[in-house]
Amino acid sequence: MFDVRNDNVGVDDEVSWLEAIKASPEVSRAGAWYTITLPSGEKKFQATHFKKLITENSEFKEVVLDILENECSIKRREGDPADDQKETKE
Repeated sequence: MFDVRNDNVGVDDEVSWLEAIKASPEVSRAGAWYTITLPSGEKKFQATHFKKLITENSEFKEVVLDILENECSIKRREGDPADDQKETKE
């Protein structure tokens, strides 16, 4: 995500994390509020506070990174033709 507010132009990595995970079933949304379940309980926040939470709350950051990893990993489906080709070459 690019931040172009206040003449600051650049990539805002942590803000892009929210964009990547907000469609996850592990992130719920009600209006402007998001909710993520942490080991210590639910954390409700607005997008404008996401970057601050990532910076100041290590538990929140770890859960967000786990969700991000799950959302961005490519999982093969059973019966994927690529698996058949791999077995043929072996």
